[in-house]
Amino acid sequence: MDGKEPMVDATPWEKWWSFVMLPYLQASSLRQPAGFLKDAGWSHFAPLLHDEIPEYLLPHIEPSDRPRMSVDLRKVFSDFRFSTDAEPGLELVDIVTNGLRRAMVGHLQKTGWIGMPDLMIRRRDQNLTIISMNGVEPPPKLPYADVIQHFKGVGREMLTTPRR
Repeated sequence: MDGKEPMVDATPWEKWWSFVMLPYLQASSLRQPAGFLKDAGWSHFAPLLHDEIPEYLLPHIEPSDRPRMSVDLRKVFSDFRFSTDAEPGLELVDIVTNGLRRAMVGHLQKTGWIGMPDLMIRRRDQNLTIISMNGVEPPPKLPYADVIQHFKGVGREMLTTPRR
């Protein structure tokens, strides 16, 4: 994670992020479990799985006849850290995120953001989703609607043709 200040202790925002994200991701994964390709090799991922779904999670999971894999998010985040060092992948995400923010507020011309979806994995409906943190629906015509529209149904395929 991109640390913002070179310090021994995490910033208040970094502490909040660390405290909130694990339960949020756990709840989200219970509502919408990740898909796993049946014939893919998951041996590298196996150490991050629970042997069985923990008892404390069972009341939060809808019954299913299909076997479910349960990811142990504590293991996934065991080496999670905030870093002020340059991390190439994180720097790229920062650049794209900042470019997208600038496009949405009108500070980046279309030629500057038109190719961004090529850097993203195609999602079912769109790569960019606007959420409301206060429960209020956004107005139907947002000033940045053309940017959002451009991200619908575009992006790179994650799977090669034989796996689709």
